[in-house]
Amino acid sequence: MQVALISLGCAKNLVDSEMALGLFKKDGYQITNNLEKADLIVINTCGFIQSAKEEAINMIFNMLKYKKENKKIMVMGCLSQRYKDILENEIPEVDRFVAIDEYHNFGEIVLQLMGTKTNNQKFLSYNQRVIGTPNHWAYVRIADGCDNHCSYCAIPLIRGKYKSRQLDDIYKEVDSLVKNGYKEIVLISQDTTRYGKDINTSIEELLEKLSSIKDLKLLRFLYLYPDDVTKELIQVVKNHDNIAPYFDIPMQHGSNRMLKLMNRRGTTEKALELIDYIKKEVPNAIFRTTLMVGFDYETDEDFDKMIGFVEDAKFDRLGVFKFSKEEDTPAAMMHGDIDEETKNKRYQELLKVQRKIAIKNSKKQVGKIHKAFIESYDSSMKKYKARSYAFAGDEVDGWIYLDSDRKLNSGDEVKVKIVGYYVYDLLGEII
Repeated sequence: MQVALISLGCAKNLVDSEMALGLFKKDGYQITNNLEKADLIVINTCGFIQSAKEEAINMIFNMLKYKKENKKIMVMGCLSQRYKDILENEIPEVDRFVAIDEYHNFGEIVLQLMGTKTNNQKFLSYNQRVIGTPNHWAYVRIADGCDNHCSYCAIPLIRGKYKSRQLDDIYKEVDSLVKNGYKEIVLISQDTTRYGKDINTSIEELLEKLSSIKDLKLLRFLYLYPDDVTKELIQVVKNHDNIAPYFDIPMQHGSNRMLKLMNRRGTTEKALELIDYIKKEVPNAIFRTTLMVGFDYETDEDFDKMIGFVEDAKFDRLGVFKFSKEEDTPAAMMHGDIDEETKNKRYQELLKVQRKIAIKNSKKQVGKIHKAFIESYDSSMKKYKARSYAFAGDEVDGWIYLDSDRKLNSGDEVKVKIVGYYVYDLLGEII
């Protein structure tokens, strides 16, 4: 039998998709991209914000057109977790909605749906994945859930309380991936800095242990809560050449008043102190953040403070989101709505400010040497795309573009001198 899986949403959701495919593969399914031939189409959904929910619903209806006799449609993920009863009533054409809290029984659910024999493994396993990223790097999820309870966020409602994986289990998974040729490992969770606090260990201890794995070229960790980035953590990064000096610190806003309304710990002053300290200790550090415009009660003064914060911090990478209310969150009960025109205006203005900063930051890279991995060949640019420690692999940051007289393959390691820049991308020459 053949199965096709469509994974929507974040990297953490992708890991669930990879585990599902691993179970299907072990059960003898052939994994296919051909939706016409698939006996089972699985859609792993995101339910985090309104646009993600709309994307998921549209994808479900698009997939229903492939449904024929004996072909099944399964929907899993955050949308199923949050709205399972409603979805079952509204879209009865879907054969099975699988909530996240049913993943421990995933194999049995597939058996009931498809009538096929299984290997008797019911649960999704981190150590049984079909990796969906390129063949030289992979995500490793070190925890699930979240305890931060930001007022706008539905993740605790969907994923539950923060739960760290055991350190030895993570080590075994990373060691196995490296032995199978993966050169870069990207650690992810909803809040990576919180790792281990519930099981008597820490992110610092985890990084120390993983960095010792032979042939691990690059260890990257994403999604750091600014208030929990410790000096010890910074020193661990500083002291290990194979840990990327890449600090992904979602700030959400640049006004302390708005941070309080968002139920975020810390202040912008503390965040700027942290960034300055990191720059002194790790001069080649790269900084990424995300910010939100249009949160309830956001005034022009609040927005101006966010602009000033961005200009002071000089982030290398910056993502901007327009706030949308999520039901059952504290923010859904607020009554200080910002109109869409104002949201759009602030969104564009913030991107314009960041564009100027990005150009200056990119210009500073000229002349520097980067060790990089080849990702792919861009036929429109007629150049290879590469990534160094300064570029995460989630297609958000940009690329190093370069030429080569010889054919290069995904995962090839090259040493690159930066000779030019665009806005967010760099231009390099192979040394």
